Amino acid sequence: MSNGEEKKAGEVAVGDEVMTLDGDSLVNEPSFVDMRVKTTTKGPEAAKMYLFKLKNGTTLEVSQNHGMVLSTGKMTTARNVTLKDRFITYTGEEVAISSINRRPIEGDVVNFETDSDDLEGHVVVAEEILAGDLGWQNQLAAELENIKLRTKEDKKPEK
Repeated sequence: MSNGEEKKAGEVAVGDEVMTLDGDSLVNEPSFVDMRVKTTTKGPEAAKMYLFKLKNGTTLEVSQNHGMVLSTGKMTTARNVTLKDRFITYTGEEVAISSINRRPIEGDVVNFETDSDDLEGHVVVAEEILAGDLGWQNQLAAELENIKLRTKEDKKPEK
């Protein structure tokens, strides 16, 4: 949440403000802005959830089509993440994945979408990890594998 308060996705309501990646930010040098939540969803999902256990002790559970930010800046779906990939934390640190498991869903799957007009404004923090909001699954799904957010390595050297 924008005031430093942490909430689970299911506790976020339309009109709340959440922290999203600033449009001028780099994923490995992130800065954040407050963005209003435009819509929320809640309902059943047939496919098993992806459970990522990370080497920093964090566990992240998402649906198979959830947009994930890799440390390279590439956006992908949870189902396409491999053990070779690394996620990135809200502080810009890379974190390795120690295991990827699947498990049946307990209850409904929840998600939300921000009211952003840019790609970065749809990147939120989930369990300390940068991930996409519902917009990545809806409007941006067809382009997901072709989108790369900017990283330090993308900066051109100054002359």
